[in-house]
Amino acid sequence: MTELTVRGWQQPGRKDVTVERTAGRIAVSVRAPGSFLSFRAAGMSVARKRAFPAAAPEQ
Repeated sequence: MTELTVRGWQQPGRKDVTVERTAGRIAVSVRAPGSFLSFRAAGMSVARKRAFPAAAPEQ
């Protein structure tokens, strides 16, 4: 991992996550109001996937 930056890691718990492959490396950023995390890595693996519905089901 290189270029690690962390600023004000705090609430809200919901964060916007971006994962991109750039120039053969992985670039990750996690953002929310008042919080920021970013880093680059040569590779990555996902320990567990989670999915959430984009909208509440209609009733």
